[in-house]
Amino acid sequence: QKMRAYLIAHAAKQHQNKFGWKDFRVLTVTTDRRRSQSMTEALRRLHVPHSRGAGLFLFATADDLRACDPLSHIWRDGNGHDVRFV
Repeated sequence: QKMRAYLIAHAAKQHQNKFGWKDFRVLTVTTDRRRSQSMTEALRRLHVPHSRGAGLFLFATADDLRACDPLSHIWRDGNGHDVRFV
């Protein structure tokens, strides 16, 4: 499962070792809000020790992103929190 692979990579700090990044997030663009909810529920069932968990993933729909700049868009993380880049 790809979501698990991202969580394992984050927990192993591969982003720091390979790229020198302090952190990263996984931007996920879905077809609709129902799909985002389904993915969020699947994420919450995954448990990878020392990972950021569901908060590693940010969700938006393709329609939402067509209507605005992705950097100013309010993304929703896997824990249901709103996140904005700028």
